[in-house]
Amino acid sequence: MTRRESIRLLGAAASSAASPAVSGAPSLTQTDLFVSGEGAYHTYRIPSLIPTKQGTLLALCEGRKGGQGDSGNIDIVLRRSTDRGRTWSAPVTIHDHGPDTIGNPCPVVDRKTGTIFLLLTHNAGHVTERQIIDRSAPETRRVLVSASTDDGLSWTSPQDITTAAKDPAWTWYATGPGVGIQLRTGRLVIPCDHAAADTKEFH
Repeated sequence: MTRRESIRLLGAAASSAASPAVSGAPSLTQTDLFVSGEGAYHTYRIPSLIPTKQGTLLALCEGRKGGQGDSGNIDIVLRRSTDRGRTWSAPVTIHDHGPDTIGNPCPVVDRKTGTIFLLLTHNAGHVTERQIIDRSAPETRRVLVSASTDDGLSWTSPQDITTAAKDPAWTWYATGPGVGIQLRTGRLVIPCDHAAADTKEFH
């Protein structure tokens, strides 16, 4: 299937779903959950949306205080909906590491227990991606995990899992974007990318 065909089919499906001529067609409304310049943040980026075991929708993203760039003071912001997206809670900052960067939110739900795991990355706010890749930064990228057992109302302090998740030969590392999945065996799988120190290529 070509890219053009894919777009055409998706467009046809969207048109059919929105057409009043189709019996029982759902009505679609658009809600802007994170608007740059609103609240405490200059820019919102790297969004992620996931339903919990209870059916609550969790919308997460980075809240960037200093601008649109990928470095600087970056926090994790959350909004919740308990009515399938009709209404949403006010934005809440759930992880703030001061002037540092904590970002790349990638949640995954354990459908057996209902626990929500949130994978994140951390680095000093004054260093850039290029400096981390070149190893000219004083520290490397860290991998963190936080969890919620109450449907996203509260979250544990992020725990550092860098040694378990990241090869020492990797420099840059980013969890996500998007969400993780759970296999039938129960294993939780998180998408991520990294840069190799020797070639500086991304994988």
